[in-house]
Amino acid sequence: RLVKGGAHHEVRGMASLTKMMTALIVSRLARHSPEVLEDIIYVSPQAGSINGTSARLRPGDRFSVLEALYGMMLPSGNDAALALAEHFGGRIALRDASDRSAASTPPLTPLSCLSTRKESTGYVWNGSNCMPEHSSHSEIVSPQAATTTRQSHALLKTPGSSARKRKLRKSKKKKSKISAGKRLQRELANGGASSGLAEVTIEWQDEPSCNLDECTPKERSCLFVELMNEVADTMQMHSTTFVNPHGLGNPRHVSTAADMGTLAFITMKEPLLRKVVATQQFSTRVFNESSCRYRSLKWINTNKLLSIPGWDGVKTGVTPHAGGCLASRVTRSAKSFIVIVLGCSSTNTRFSDSQSLARWAFRAL
Repeated sequence: RLVKGGAHHEVRGMASLTKMMTALIVSRLARHSPEVLEDIIYVSPQAGSINGTSARLRPGDRFSVLEALYGMMLPSGNDAALALAEHFGGRIALRDASDRSAASTPPLTPLSCLSTRKESTGYVWNGSNCMPEHSSHSEIVSPQAATTTRQSHALLKTPGSSARKRKLRKSKKKKSKISAGKRLQRELANGGASSGLAEVTIEWQDEPSCNLDECTPKERSCLFVELMNEVADTMQMHSTTFVNPHGLGNPRHVSTAADMGTLAFITMKEPLLRKVVATQQFSTRVFNESSCRYRSLKWINTNKLLSIPGWDGVKTGVTPHAGGCLASRVTRSAKSFIVIVLGCSSTNTRFSDSQSLARWAFRAL
């Protein structure tokens, strides 16, 4: 629940906090198809040459989906985010409790992803973004409306701290102990119970609208962005519009601190993503098919708060348009809070401001 906010419903850029949604979709797919984490991703020329923060990937690199998650969430690799979108776009779909057919996705037209999110909404590739072609979505705003000098923030208290511990103690008197394996299965099954995603599943499409060998990487990326917006609507993030999977600055790529708080909360309910975002560094080797050689990569997490006890996520972000951004979680004395700051004046300010909000929360709540 939201316990403190400042301009938290103000629409603005959110930079690489976008990658929480990209990661969430992959994690939700892996929940039902764990083998997907071993899928091999091919880095296209577009992904290997994208601007901004990077996992230092090159065109022709091949590595696993799990490694791509680390490359996206730790060094905030735009290249890894785009590679994931190009790999999955058009081949996976959102399936909810109404069991709508994933095969009902409209056919793809050249360089355009026809979206079912809002009537007549489409995305046309423009540089590194899938720009809305026609839109009835009222939250898409002008550059002037999305740009502001004020910082916005949201502070959410996550459920079950001391109250959860008391409930667990009572439960242990009545129930036998369950194995760690069963606990994990239960956690996986109920990960979104109160998150808005409980009745939503990401699955492989029975009849993919865009196979790897049929569509261009640009087309697949746009289809992935379409899915990001569908999931955002399901999560009731109605002030959020995605035009790319990585968060590079664009006036139409916007959200609010409140919406990012919802996304961060749901992200931290995923066991896989909790492990990824709490990792301070990750090393791997990637194979490049052009050079036929392996090379070693080491990714350092850009979230400096992870070195402080109690902080365990979630995602950093910064662009000239959005300013310094940070989604973080901190737990102390059985209390846990999600802290969101957008539009900070510098990359360091986002960390100090988040700490200040957390200190206030632990004293006042």
